[in-house]
Amino acid sequence: MAYFSLKDVSHVMFDGVNVADGIDSITLKVNAKVAEHHACGQVFPYNFLLGMYDGELTLSGWMDSVATTPTTGGKINALSTAGGIDMVVSVLIEGNTVNNRCWSYQAARVSELEAVLALDDVHKLTPGITVRGIVDYCFLATPYALRTTAGNTDTAYADMGALSTPGARAYLHVGGLTLGAATSATVVVRHSSDHITFAPGGSGSFANVTATPTNWGQCITLTGLVNRYISTSWIYNGGAGTNISYLTTIRPLDVV
Repeated sequence: MAYFSLKDVSHVMFDGVNVADGIDSITLKVNAKVAEHHACGQVFPYNFLLGMYDGELTLSGWMDSVATTPTTGGKINALSTAGGIDMVVSVLIEGNTVNNRCWSYQAARVSELEAVLALDDVHKLTPGITVRGIVDYCFLATPYALRTTAGNTDTAYADMGALSTPGARAYLHVGGLTLGAATSATVVVRHSSDHITFAPGGSGSFANVTATPTNWGQCITLTGLVNRYISTSWIYNGGAGTNISYLTTIRPLDVV
């Protein structure tokens, strides 16, 4: 059995902004959708997990006077200006290591904000977060890192365990992008049955990412066969790109 604590949480990503450095407590509550079935000849009912979770997310941290932008991150203040906007959220509870487990939220928004001002202590900030979409227990497919010329992560793949699944849900967080001569960048989920030969996985893809961080957090559903081993690739469109910093998480749809 592995034990984890707050020190193991390396990234708390809200649409590409990592606010982990400003957090001193975080609570994740996940609810499973369950169907109850009474079978003939059985005294007790069966409970079947329907494969979808919803949940709650609560966090608090310190308040800083410096404005936070998507390319700097680190301060919980970044969430105070995001009220009413749905964001993709990923919490890396086991750290920034490929194949470790994490929680990803399809859509969450800041619905309220509480500030506690102290005389001889740091000021605390607690955003009220409303989770509006699906919650997935994911594998970290691509750890967060700065990547330069177009390439792939085939040598550092995630292993989802099952030989194949009839689909998957994938999450993307872009924390920084320097396009250079390019007009946009594209991150592609790749899969393999033997962790040697990789190709684009399933049907569906992340939208192109531009310098304006309007879609730096994305959640997509990949339909069709998705094989066991998962990597990603990144390309630049319209010219030579300089660098992109991103992470991806993935959840096979037939595994609860």
